[in-house]
Amino acid sequence: MSWLLFSLRNQLAESNSRLVTFESLTKDFPIELGKLSQTIQILETNITTMTTRISSLETQLSNYDKNLTETANLVKDLQSELGQQGSKANELSDKVEKVAAIVKSQQIPNEPDSPKKSSPTLQNKK
Repeated sequence: MSWLLFSLRNQLAESNSRLVTFESLTKDFPIELGKLSQTIQILETNITTMTTRISSLETQLSNYDKNLTETANLVKDLQSELGQQGSKANELSDKVEKVAAIVKSQQIPNEPDSPKKSSPTLQNKK
């Protein structure tokens, strides 16, 4: 029986030692859990802020894309209009050339034998 009592005392001492070790290991848990809780709250706040910022950037990007598309369409319209104006300019140039050819063909040739008239100012000086 003394052996049994001795064995029980040893087991009790060993259990007590383990309990002290466990308590020393876990004594900082509440502090660490508090720090962890604060860190989690900070992370949640940061995630919310980043989510809001990402949403704002998505909106800006969408607006930028719309503006870029609108600008591209305006450039296409301007290119088309310039092409049309270029065609009209070519047509007008052709017409001017035709008119010039008609006018040139209708001109009376200069008479080389006719005396040239002097200007009135030259006659007065003589």
